[in-house]
Amino acid sequence: KYTKKNARNSITELVNTNRDDGIQADGSKAFDDKKMHQFGFRSDWQVSAKNNITTQGDYYNLDFEADLPSRFVSLETGSTPLMAFYQYTGANFLSRWTRDLGEDSSLKFQVYYDYFKRKANVPLENRADQLDLEFQHSFKYSEWHYLNWGVNYRVAYFDFETNNVFSLENQSRNLFGFFIHDEIKIVPDEWSLILGAKLEHNEFTGFEVQPNARILWTPDDSHTLWLAFSRAVRIPTVNESERTANRILIPGVDGGFPILSFEDNQGVTDPEELLAYEIGYRYNMSSKFYLDFTGFYFDYNEVLEFTVGAASFQSGSIPHLLSPISHDNAIEAGIYGGEFAAQWQPFKNFRLAAGYAIAKIDVRPTLPDTLIPAQFNGEGDLEAEGEPQHIFNAHSYLNLPHNLQLDSFFYFVSRNTTNRPVPSYTRFDLRMGWKPNPYSELSLVGQNLFDPSHPELRELIERNSETQRSFYGKATFRF
Repeated sequence: KYTKKNARNSITELVNTNRDDGIQADGSKAFDDKKMHQFGFRSDWQVSAKNNITTQGDYYNLDFEADLPSRFVSLETGSTPLMAFYQYTGANFLSRWTRDLGEDSSLKFQVYYDYFKRKANVPLENRADQLDLEFQHSFKYSEWHYLNWGVNYRVAYFDFETNNVFSLENQSRNLFGFFIHDEIKIVPDEWSLILGAKLEHNEFTGFEVQPNARILWTPDDSHTLWLAFSRAVRIPTVNESERTANRILIPGVDGGFPILSFEDNQGVTDPEELLAYEIGYRYNMSSKFYLDFTGFYFDYNEVLEFTVGAASFQSGSIPHLLSPISHDNAIEAGIYGGEFAAQWQPFKNFRLAAGYAIAKIDVRPTLPDTLIPAQFNGEGDLEAEGEPQHIFNAHSYLNLPHNLQLDSFFYFVSRNTTNRPVPSYTRFDLRMGWKPNPYSELSLVGQNLFDPSHPELRELIERNSETQRSFYGKATFRF
């Protein structure tokens, strides 16, 4: 029964993170200090027996450093190493209204706003504002169909700084879409079919249709088998479609002219496309034990990558060769593999979970002028090829007397052998938590306890420090 007494539930969160400089592989001090302050809140309000309103928001400020091995400054100075300072400021707000219409029917309307601003001592400053509106209607229109449909609209404004390195006009972008999702009971409690589609219009590639289908077979309470197919697209960003930027200046050799790599995007017309094929099986031995298997093949087409144009001579105060590069739909790729997950709760206060994933990635250039074509065939520039083939994790969760919790986490990640290799590593984390009452929680976490440091990432344009052994405390209070 609805009462004023239990109509509201609010959460306020304040996070302050300060991480000092890491270390390099040779033990020297890195240049990647990070400081973040974040304030967030959420309030759920039951206005009446059938109406609920949720409001939530966040504000954050992030200051961090980056060690850039090479950064174009000017034709006179060329490309030099640079110690970069960044400041990110952002805020977001969400308000959602839901109304229960009875008999498995409901309405939902949601408004979301996001603000982001970046400042830097390198020529890369911008601001972005985004507003999203979404409406959904869910209802059961027969014993065999449960339908969910809706519309959405998004408008984004981008404000970029233009200088001698980077140029992109300020602009706004609009996207609107319609989606429908139907859950069909073919044979009650045994066979079901889920069909859906999303139709969106964007200013880069026009209309895009993204269908999905999933069929489930549940012969009994212990076994579930499912098959799924879906198509998804990623539209180009304003940077990929319209940005011009001086990337790097290569000094001339033996008195030759220097070469300026110049990014000159002329407008990408096709989105990146994913066709996903999946199969899965779940075995529930009991309420305390289950196994989950998933196999997948992801077929990527029209993936964006830099292509190289013909070089031209540029006269002026500093004569040089201009080598243009631009984003184009120049790659196709296939990713296949599988995932395994299991969970076992032998005792009421103790639970174990484990997972394993394997993925093989095959990337192929489709245009002859794709940048660095010789490094493909498993060694390419595509970001996905930097992913490891094998990942294993195991977790344990133990509830102790006096509301204490002891959780442990183990990870193994295999090496990858791309042109930016990262060796395999293991990691062990431990968490001790205490809930003195239902409204507060204290925890102490230790990360990477078995290893002083190891690399986990190697980016192309930034020196990355190693992941070190670390500790942090967390306090949560709910009002």
